[in-house]
Amino acid sequence: MEFLFTCPHCGTRTEVDRKFSGAQGACVTCGRPITIPDFDSPDASSLRSTANANDTFRWRSTIARKPLAIFTAGLVFLGCLVAMLVAVVRFGGGAVSTIQTAQSRAVSTSNLKQIAKALNAYANDYGRYPPAYTVGPSGAPLHSWRVLILPYLGENERYESIQLDLPWDNAANRQWTNVVPDVYSHPRNEGLPGTTPYQVFLGPRTVFAPGQSISPKDITDGRTSTLLVAEVQPDAFTRSWMQPTDLDFRQQWNQGYGGMSEEIRGMHPGSILVTTANGQVHQLDLQTPVTTIQAMITPDSGDSVPAGTLRPVVAR
Repeated sequence: MEFLFTCPHCGTRTEVDRKFSGAQGACVTCGRPITIPDFDSPDASSLRSTANANDTFRWRSTIARKPLAIFTAGLVFLGCLVAMLVAVVRFGGGAVSTIQTAQSRAVSTSNLKQIAKALNAYANDYGRYPPAYTVGPSGAPLHSWRVLILPYLGENERYESIQLDLPWDNAANRQWTNVVPDVYSHPRNEGLPGTTPYQVFLGPRTVFAPGQSISPKDITDGRTSTLLVAEVQPDAFTRSWMQPTDLDFRQQWNQGYGGMSEEIRGMHPGSILVTTANGQVHQLDLQTPVTTIQAMITPDSGDSVPAGTLRPVVAR
């Protein structure tokens, strides 16, 4: 049986199940401390009759229908808020920024793992990794690899609704250009709707060389040191997740800077996140020499990667 409880502070009415009788916590609306009455006591008879007498007094929102979920969410939110306030008081605003960076990196690490798993699943089924992009009869790019692996990311319905024989920005596909799948989204996305920071490396002899598609067996340099995908913030974060463009090694790195081009910005200061062919996520310093980057994006160059270049990200 459910009973009607009214917050004494803000007046929010919520239907509460008997099992929460006597519970204490925070009001999900105002956040102030509340105590649920003991519904089995004689004093609760009025609450019982009120809850059953007239439906017009019921709180019919999601809060009322799901008291347990909302009550728990309120406690979790309050706990997070208190933790952030304590961090600000003790360590200043920088502590909150550190917490947010850690949370953002954890989400992106999970995204990269799922993307790498999907790429390898595609390769397992087709014998080769997907091409960087598909092309039409005229040779013009149509769709990105990000579209081709949607079925391996649990996005079958979206994949089947996209017309692969028409360009990604054709009117028939435009409904999806600004609706980015969760796995391609990023907590720090400050760009246009539908953009993504997850890119592959283009260029001669790379895993995703334009017009080519390689097999995992072709990665003779080792799957633990060959890069598949990177989390970067290129081109002012304006690329649609469907757009068949990625990181071109010749344009972005081979410019004499010694490290990555100044145009490349990580989503976090000083480094970018990358995943290798074995699915492991790493941090890669922005000052990594061009020659080392080239060794990591070519699957069969025979070049060694200096120890410590790739710093594994440990999932927490």
